Amino acid sequence: MNNIKAWWDRTTDTLGTLFIGVLTLITLLGGILLLKIAFESIGFDRKCVATIGILDSTYTKVTRKIIFVEYRVTYQFEADGRTYHGRDELGEKPLQRAVEVFFLPEDPANNRLKGGKSKFEFILSAFTFTMSWVFFKAYQRAMREGKNQLRTQESGTILDMNTTALMARSFAP
Repeated sequence: MNNIKAWWDRTTDTLGTLFIGVLTLITLLGGILLLKIAFESIGFDRKCVATIGILDSTYTKVTRKIIFVEYRVTYQFEADGRTYHGRDELGEKPLQRAVEVFFLPEDPANNRLKGGKSKFEFILSAFTFTMSWVFFKAYQRAMREGKNQLRTQESGTILDMNTTALMARSFAP
């Protein structure tokens, strides 16, 4: 029975440490992705041109997590003599059909209604990197604690290195 308990303790410690390590990697990759999106948004904002577009007559109300309401709209605008279409979400109910559309001059199909979201994405990526750092420190601590503990299979007790050294000195001739 003690062998099973010792095996279970080792397994749960290892899985917990592994979980923290995986969580660290996921938050780090998420932070990198958000940072990439923020920089792309800044690039779009610097290169974009504004024009007037017309909203289609219908919209869809989208509720997220009960308190966040957005309105999904479709619109059209003209650039270089051609008509382009787009879809975006607004934070407020559209009251008029004329809207300001931002698009890239070299690729008018790449367009949106709002200016960039880069501030929010930078703040979110900073939070994600902070959480990644916290998880990394927890992972380091879990690894350090795992290395400083010895398990005896006979009894399933945990002895840290300092206790083992004291016991060895007390039994020495």
